[in-house]
Formats: sequence, C-alpha cells, structure tokens
Amino acid sequence: MTDATAPTVPIADRLTMPVDVGALIDGRGWSKLQLSVVALCAAAIALDGFDNLTLGFVIPALIKEWGVTKAAFAPLIAATIIVMCIGTAIAGRLGDRLGRRPVLIGSVVLFGTMTLAAALANDIWSLGLARCLAALGMGGAMPNATALLAEFAPARHRNRAVTIGVAFIPVGGFVGGLVAAELLTSHGWRSLFLAGGAFTLVAGIAMAVWLPESPRFLVKDRLRHARLARLLSRIDPTHDGSSRYSTATAAEVEQGGSIFDPSIRFDTFALWAAFFFCLLAVYAMFNWAPTMLSEAGFGLGVASAGLGGFNFGGIFGALLGATAMDKMGSRKPMVLLAIGGAVASIGVAGAVWFHASASAVVGMLVLQGFFICGLQVTLFPLAALIYPATSRATGLGGALAVGRLGAIVSSVAGAALLAQGAPAFMLCVASICVVTALAILVIRGHSQRPTDAL
Repeated sequence: MTDATAPTVPIADRLTMPVDVGALIDGRGWSKLQLSVVALCAAAIALDGFDNLTLGFVIPALIKEWGVTKAAFAPLIAATIIVMCIGTAIAGRLGDRLGRRPVLIGSVVLFGTMTLAAALANDIWSLGLARCLAALGMGGAMPNATALLAEFAPARHRNRAVTIGVAFIPVGGFVGGLVAAELLTSHGWRSLFLAGGAFTLVAGIAMAVWLPESPRFLVKDRLRHARLARLLSRIDPTHDGSSRYSTATAAEVEQGGSIFDPSIRFDTFALWAAFFFCLLAVYAMFNWAPTMLSEAGFGLGVASAGLGGFNFGGIFGALLGATAMDKMGSRKPMVLLAIGGAVASIGVAGAVWFHASASAVVGMLVLQGFFICGLQVTLFPLAALIYPATSRATGLGGALAVGRLGAIVSSVAGAALLAQGAPAFMLCVASICVVTALAILVIRGHSQRPTDAL
C-alpha cells in the first residue's frame, strides 16, 4: 500500500536520473577490481616506504667508506625532503586535475629509476642528485595512492582500507630493515639501492597494466563516461552502462573544492600541524636511529634491525588504531597513540642510556614504532575524511607536504641533538609527540562511527 501524500517521480524522469557513483560504490561490498586496486596501491606505498628509508640504512656504511661525518649528510637529507615536499604538493594538485592513475604511475616509475641510479653514486653530490629526483617521485605517490584507496572503497570499509593501505609504509620500512641487514653485510650498500629500484619498477609496470582510474575522477568529464561505465560494470555486474552519472554531494558543491573553505579551514591548519610534528618525530627516527645505535656501540645489523623493528611496530599500531577508530571514532585513539609515542620514546632513551642489551633496545624501538608510526598512518584516513572527492588529493598532498617540512627540520635538528647524546635526542622526540597530540585533539572533523562518509 502506498502513501497517497508521498511525492512521486514520473517514470520518464526516473529513467533519466543520474546514477550517483559514490552511492553505487558504497552500496556494495568488495569486488575483485576494488581489491586489486587496494593491492596495487599498497604495493606502491610499501615501496615508497622501502626506498625512502634506504638512505638512512646506508649512512653508517657511507661514513666509513667515504670518510665523511654524519653532519655532511644533513644537507643531503634536507634537500631530498624539500624536493619530496614539492613533489607531494604538485602531484596532489595534478591528481585532482589530470587523474590519480597517471600521476601515481609516473611517480612510481620515477623514484624506481632514480633509486637504481643512486647505486652508481661515488660521492655525496651524485648521491644527492639521484636521491632528489627519486624524492620527487616518492612525494607524488602518496596523495594519489591514498585518494584511490579512499575512492574505490565502500564507505563502511573506507577508514580501514585507507589505514591498511597506508600501513604499508612501515611494512616497506620493516622489509627494508630485513633486506638491509642482509645485503649491507654481505653485498654492500649499492645492492640495497639496486634491490629497491628493481622492485619498484616491476610494481610500476604492473600498475600501468592493471590499475584503473578513480570513478570519482572519471565522472567529472562526460567524455570519460563510457570508460566510467565499463569500470562500474566491473564493480557491479548488474550496472546499466547507458546511465548518466553524478557524484557531487551537497557538501562538495557548497565547499567548491577548496581546502581553505571557511567550513574546513581550521581543520586544514590543525591537520597540517599534526602532520608536521608527527613526521618530524618519524623522520628523526628514520634518518638518525641507525646512526644513534651505531654510535652507542651496536653493529650495522643491529642498527638496521632496530629501524626495521620501529617500522614493524608501526604495522600493528596502525591496524589496532584503525580498529579502535571504527569503534570509538578517530579522536581518542589518535591522541592515545601520540601520548604512547612520548612514553615509549622516554623508554628508548633509558634503554640506550643504561646500555641495555641489543634485544631490549630493539624491543623498545618496536614499541615506539607501534605508537609513532601507527599515528602517522592513521593521519591519512583522517585527512581523507576531512576533504571531499573534489579536493581530496590536493588536501592529502598539502597536509603531507607540510608534514615533510617537519622531516626537513629533523634532518638538521636531528644531527645537532644526536651530538648531545641519545637521551637528549629521544626526549626531544617525546616532546614532539605531546605537541602532536594537542594538534589532533583540536581537529573538529574527526569521525564518530565507522560508517561516516568520506
């Protein structure tokens, strides 16, 4: 029985009503196509994490082979991170304009090729050139991979899908630590760059063959709607390819695609602060933890294992953080991760100061990575939540670019702090975690439940 007062839509109008692409994706479970997108993006992110850390792994070996000081690498680290910031900001904007797929593939191929080139370096200058060009590609990969993860995942799975995908940053770092521990002692530092570059180029070829474009990007151009129809048919086999399409929500229309719209401007700046301080802490460990352990009397194998353990802990921190965010909303778990990072950093300082065993120090680094790397990963789904599809890659790219400015500060400040000793270095990392907690606390756009739309 129908309600006589309810408005009715003529059949002819219903037949011509546009299909909401977002609603179509959100109303279904996972298809094989969507799972393949998650796998390819996760591979790109893992290799970004692997190749990004190779310099930190090889610095102790280069100091011995080239007869230079650790301070000589500070400008190189700073320059690569500056270029990475530029690549992140530019690629995020290009991803919103040209498409996530071509920008992501181009970024992966670039940093894979330049990582191979780094194996041919014979001095800091040639190494720096190769690493800067690689950094341009590494900077461009993350915002577009994250946007693809968010836009292919159904709404009820999106928070966890983005978190799991980005969690492959520490997966790449962990694998890099294991590979480095083996290759550095048996085949030398050049072999690490060769392995990283080769794996990355293979991934780039696979993405060129199998990675599709985001449906939320394709819908913006009517000339791409035939391509969109074929793509949606692979997600939903019952989809009628003759449909018209739409994806704009009321919020997206109101915002107009700007990350500085008054409705989200405060969250943009607070998110930038959270990214800045979190990546300041993360990159301080990435760049200087192996050197810190080496100077404390541990061998290269232990130093590499320590940084690998830091990333290994981050994998579990990210996954448990995502689970907690689904149950509690995003604010409380993320603040707890930041505070836990501060406490764990103090623990690492104590373990090094009191000359604990190698296994104890590595164990503390695993715990520290659980909190700090876990927090870094959960920042990405938070950013994807704050920004709509019209400005998602730009918003992610901007936040990550600002975050990598914190990484630049770490390259210079880390060397100076390490000169004062490992405890001073680690206590500074603890203080940075507290500031990150405050920035996260004031963000207004936190999720409240797992079904919050992105």
